[in-house]
Amino acid sequence: MKKKFVILFLIFYFFFGISALKGYAEESSDYLSYSEIMLSSGKLIRYYTQEEYEQLIKKTEGGYWMDILVIIDNKAVDGSYISNTLYSVENTSKTAIEYNLEYSIETNNKVSFQTSESLSASGGGTIKKVKVECAAKASIDYSTTTSTSVKEKRTMKLTIEPDSRLIVYLTGEVTVTNGVCAVYYWWVRAYVGAFEFVTLKSQFSKMEKRSIWKKEL
Repeated sequence: MKKKFVILFLIFYFFFGISALKGYAEESSDYLSYSEIMLSSGKLIRYYTQEEYEQLIKKTEGGYWMDILVIIDNKAVDGSYISNTLYSVENTSKTAIEYNLEYSIETNNKVSFQTSESLSASGGGTIKKVKVECAAKASIDYSTTTSTSVKEKRTMKLTIEPDSRLIVYLTGEVTVTNGVCAVYYWWVRAYVGAFEFVTLKSQFSKMEKRSIWKKEL
């Protein structure tokens, strides 16, 4: 009887794990393309050392039958970011240059959700449950995490003085919540990995002007 139970468990585990892989769709993770994110404390998951990561994973031991364990390491940590450069130009002439720059900013509090490959391998159905559990533990409204990006077009009039460089980029405020999560089937830890929520709170453009110093020959 015990042998039959083990065989049935292995069949279920194999079928669930393999078939679920086909239905998984990666969540939004736009913040990964930001050139810099500065947090008031803690750090992003991608900057954790292997030792720090393993210490968090140890906290997921001892799960139950069909259980999802969530361990929060950084919760709602405030930070700022610098996104991609919108415009960069040098004016080496003796006359000023005027330019109208059109760009888009995100105007809603979009939440990006990212998981490690080891956890995302649990598949579409399970990863949605993981997302709900992580959002609940992090006190994040689940409906917000599924919101789509709302972008608003803006126009900026630029003046590039002689012998100067102009750089325009996006910046703003975010909050970060991250940690690790484990999925248990029949008291067996089937999947474990890191997760991260990054909430975009604000976004605006910033302009910097720098002089170009020419060396005389």
